[in-house]
Amino acid sequence: MVGFRCVPRRMGDTPAYRTVRVCVVCNRPAHGLPYLPLRIFNTKGNLATRGMARNPLRDAVHFSVHCSACNFLPALKGELTMSDENPLLYEVNDHVGVITLNRPEAMNSLTYELYARLEDTVRSSEARVLVITATGRAFCAGDDVKQILGNPEPAPKEFRDRSKATGGLTPAADALLHTDIPVIAAVNGPAVGWGMELALMADIRVASENAKFGELFVIRGLCCDAPGLGRLATLVGRERAAELLFTGEVIDAYTALEIGLVSRCVSHDKLMDTALEIAGKIARNPPLAVQALKAGLRRTVEPDWRDTGHWASQQIGRLRATEDSKEGVAAFLEKREPVYTGR
Repeated sequence: MVGFRCVPRRMGDTPAYRTVRVCVVCNRPAHGLPYLPLRIFNTKGNLATRGMARNPLRDAVHFSVHCSACNFLPALKGELTMSDENPLLYEVNDHVGVITLNRPEAMNSLTYELYARLEDTVRSSEARVLVITATGRAFCAGDDVKQILGNPEPAPKEFRDRSKATGGLTPAADALLHTDIPVIAAVNGPAVGWGMELALMADIRVASENAKFGELFVIRGLCCDAPGLGRLATLVGRERAAELLFTGEVIDAYTALEIGLVSRCVSHDKLMDTALEIAGKIARNPPLAVQALKAGLRRTVEPDWRDTGHWASQQIGRLRATEDSKEGVAAFLEKREPVYTGR
């Protein structure tokens, strides 16, 4: 696991042994200091002595780090393999945490690693507000088809263990649906499949004019996750929700605004400014009062998320084994129209 990268400090033409440690998340030394304040963790998640990582070029593969600049803590251990390029970026400024999905080459589709990083970042955040956005032209294209939907192998044990701990509700969804931190989705492009679920889990959605939304689960032969069942109808009404879920229709940002799926639709270049302006207003309010209000909304207008998630997980598991689901994935990969048989 690599939690930092090392930039050699040069003395003449020879790189010095001592290196500048730069956080892979915020990409800078903390607070302008020449060396990043780090707490080194071994692969069991225990705090290790600084002397155990004196040669960061050698020890980087054995240790992850906590960055005191952006408060990032890699928490993945065991079977999930970390990528060299961080698929999720996180930084905090003025009590506003910005989570950025960072797989632009794959339209920010979700791998097991990215799911786990998203969950861990939300659970460990001490920000007063979270803004979720993404790099590239897409917000999130849902599950990575090759690693998850099209993979006949079971999920890694760690991911299965995480799901058991949340009663079957997708762990990242459990973190987002139960956090008392307000969440704003700054939807920069297509949000489809679990990408739309991710947008639905925000308290406030701001859409770029480039955004699109689609509950594509049905055309993959699957049921949606808990947010599509428990949030979508609340936002747009049961009839419109049923149409979106049953047809798999993809709608543009202006339609999303018209039906109440998003609260604002802005030009692409104003997306983050708008989202951060709202986040700043919330962050300036008393945080305990804001958290109580969010908890109150969850208590009064939302379902038992773990019960709904458990049911959805059972349906998804059952449907994934059907011929129609396999045909939906195969048709997507082969770029052709699917032929469903009801089996």
